Amino acid sequence: MLKMTALHWATEHNHRDVVELLIKYGADVHAFSKFDKSAFDIALDKNNAETLVMLQEAMQNQVNMNPERSIPVTNTVTVASPFILASGEVLNLASFVSSANTKTTSVISINLSEKFI
Repeated sequence: MLKMTALHWATEHNHRDVVELLIKYGADVHAFSKFDKSAFDIALDKNNAETLVMLQEAMQNQVNMNPERSIPVTNTVTVASPFILASGEVLNLASFVSSANTKTTSVISINLSEKFI
């Protein structure tokens, strides 16, 4: 048994209207299948942008009733501060990002040229 909800199935088969109705009437958008896939994960696998947006909004508006089933974030990244870059500058990303599970430090530099801005 796959333990998939109606929301999982509707997402799997790209039934956007059904997904919308299920969300509207309280389907658990945080539910996981037997293979630890949420409807959001399935929509991501199927490259279905409209369904992804609907599910993301629903996930932000709905309380997770099973937080212990949530997949833990093992590599949390935080940005130090917002920044503005000008054309031609070299950016060292290591100075802006810190990782919770960093074992080694590598430096990534990006040269911003006018063709990218």
